[in-house]
Amino acid sequence: EIFEDQRNIYYIKQELESLAFAVREEELKNMSPADIMAYNNGSEKIADLMKKAYIKKVKDEYCTKLGIQYNIISPMVQTNLIGF
Repeated sequence: EIFEDQRNIYYIKQELESLAFAVREEELKNMSPADIMAYNNGSEKIADLMKKAYIKKVKDEYCTKLGIQYNIISPMVQTNLIGF
């Protein structure tokens, strides 16, 4: 049972990484050219909005729909936030 839990966490880790990439790409598609330029120049404001969108998506998909406690996946989410 412990092995199965570890294996499931491994798959969730990969899914969360993919979700972070997808959210980032989706957010970039919806931005104006000026916002994209600001983001590429290191705008923390825009990066924070993207991070919030990612966290919301994680909580909706994994916590609300699948019933996974956020504190279990939070370390993986926090690691993925670096990519924004």
